[in-house]
Amino acid sequence: MTNYFTTTEIPEIKAEFRRLAMLNHPDKGGEKAVMQEIISQYHNALKGLNGAMHGPENTWKYTYNYQYEQDIVDKLTNIAHLDGIIIEIKGSWIWVSGNTKPVKETLKKEGFRWSRNKNQWYWHNPKDAWKKHGKPLSANEITHLFGSKRYKAKKKDKEESLVIN
Repeated sequence: MTNYFTTTEIPEIKAEFRRLAMLNHPDKGGEKAVMQEIISQYHNALKGLNGAMHGPENTWKYTYNYQYEQDIVDKLTNIAHLDGIIIEIKGSWIWVSGNTKPVKETLKKEGFRWSRNKNQWYWHNPKDAWKKHGKPLSANEITHLFGSKRYKAKKKDKEESLVIN
């Protein structure tokens, strides 16, 4: 059995999960059993870090919440198969851009909302406590503040590969 998560850093575990999900999703040609194993190992890796101190100078304590993490997993796996979209993770928010018009109804059904100012779809867990502070941030300001991982399915000679920026 492959050990997919060898790091003990939460952001790295989450980034690796997203990368693996895009590569191994059954709708992208991956095997269902492999995807289920990746999800299981993802939860176990995060569960093992419950209560651990992280961040610069160990400034915050990680609290594992299965349902919260599973909500994000579900959203990613439900849209990973859509062609022509770019999925970007900024903090705990999922942003979708690219050719979204053909998949607009699917995104709506999954709970994504359209950001008129950023011309992108977004989703965040309703359990997240967040407030508006001052002026709205641009997409670049959000990326600068929270960092970003971008995933785009790219078709090439009937094979799919994943481009990660």
